Amino acid sequence: MKYLLMTMLIVLSGNALADDYDVVKDKLTAAMNADIRTDKEKERDRNRRPVQTLEFFGLRDDMTIVELLPGGGWYTKLLAPVMKENGKYYAAYGTSRISESLLTEPGFEDVTILASEAKIYRPEGANSYALENPDLGIGDVDMV
Repeated sequence: MKYLLMTMLIVLSGNALADDYDVVKDKLTAAMNADIRTDKEKERDRNRRPVQTLEFFGLRDDMTIVELLPGGGWYTKLLAPVMKENGKYYAAYGTSRISESLLTEPGFEDVTILASEAKIYRPEGANSYALENPDLGIGDVDMV
């Protein structure tokens, strides 16, 4: 009896987590199909599998998340819309490309750039990069 109850709890909690992700999955699917994404970005979805990847990482729409080094914004265009209603999306380090091209677009007004004074560079003769002024200025986040 004890094992039956434990098994039922595990199954029910797994179903609850799946149900929680259904909301995220719907928002993520809408973001994946948004006009702001290029055909090239949509083609990358096949290999990157954002729905499965973000489910694996436990993404929920009420989280506070920080995206480091957002580059051209492939994940930004997916994560920011998912977080818009219930969560908070931050981007940090190497944010100049999304700041110039993406954050001026409708739907991305709530994106906050952190550590805008941070400097990432490779010192002359060094094999690795250095980071100056790394403080993000926040301390309570759910996912990075």
